[in-house]
Amino acid sequence: MKNGKGRLAENAAELLKVKTAVTLALVGTLCALAVRSGLRISEELFASVLTAVVTYYFTRKSEA
Repeated sequence: MKNGKGRLAENAAELLKVKTAVTLALVGTLCALAVRSGLRISEELFASVLTAVVTYYFTRKSEA
């Protein structure tokens, strides 16, 4: 059985991987949409969506 600190560190590392992947995917998608011709995304929409998702992932409490 692992000690509390080791398990906590592993869980934090796994959670960071998921948050990073989701956040990078969102940023990449929004950037691609913004750059594509014919599709215009306002700065306000870009900032709102990005802020909402990042805030959700980084303030969400883990469910035990």
